[in-house]
Amino acid sequence: MDYVQFAEINGCEITFDIDIKKPKTAEFSIYGLTNHLNSKEYLQKAKEYDYSNIDFSRYSFTKKIDTRKEKLNSIQELEKILTELTHIVKKEKYEPIPITEIKPVSNTV
Repeated sequence: MDYVQFAEINGCEITFDIDIKKPKTAEFSIYGLTNHLNSKEYLQKAKEYDYSNIDFSRYSFTKKIDTRKEKLNSIQELEKILTELTHIVKKEKYEPIPITEIKPVSNTV
């Protein structure tokens, strides 16, 4: 089972996910639509954000942090990274997709 947590930073809802198959990589995602971008703009932005280790899609912005490579010395450093992510998201004029409820995943067969 994956570990997923929700929080709000700078007015943006963020999910925090650790995949059981990649436990050393933490993913922080902000869900929102960027339908106002045309295809060329979208591809340009995706390439631009790839350099910042941000996965950019039509539905989300995801910042991946590999804890083996990036040593965060304090919670303030993580907060700074996530606040910068919220500034990027807001600059792109995304339309938020609210996280309204948590639904448990059933393992029954």
